[in-house]
Amino acid sequence: MSTRGTNFIHQWIGDNLDEIGDADETTIAEMVMKLFADAQVIGISEVELEEDMRPRGNPRSSNGATE
Repeated sequence: MSTRGTNFIHQWIGDNLDEIGDADETTIAEMVMKLFADAQVIGISEVELEEDMRPRGNPRSSNGATE
């Protein structure tokens, strides 16, 4: 788990919370793409963020498969 990625996610959400507010599904998808793009600019990979967003102690991916 990356402290750098976790810190980035927390800061990014705080900085973009107004845009997230009552967003619909399309807007949320666009915001996730923006999150990944902003992270990539500072050298944080999509994989690193996905690992940081996975609940701790959960070795399963979102589709239920073990890794």
